[in-house]
Amino acid sequence: LPAAHNDRIEVALHLAGEAPEGLLVAGELLAGDSSVFYRTGDAFPGTDVLITAVELATVEQRGRDLRFRAYVWNRELAPVRVARMSVRVEAGNPVQYGLFERVPTGFP
Repeated sequence: LPAAHNDRIEVALHLAGEAPEGLLVAGELLAGDSSVFYRTGDAFPGTDVLITAVELATVEQRGRDLRFRAYVWNRELAPVRVARMSVRVEAGNPVQYGLFERVPTGFP
């Protein structure tokens, strides 16, 4: 996983139309074959974007080679048109964890 231990991974699912009931976007962290973190973002009536996020600082990571997996779960098997799906990594705020680790020089 090419992210720092305090970064945030966000998954966004953009639909071409309204989300059907039972549609989820999921983000999962895996260590080997074991799931160490799992979170979903539900569809709310009238929405066309589903979002879920993983704060890596909240996940036990010591000595683990982690993989991230994102997918769509359509529980009701209703028709859905996906416009796009994106996964992005937001840099963590080192000042937020300044009591536990060194704040890099040159940080604004």
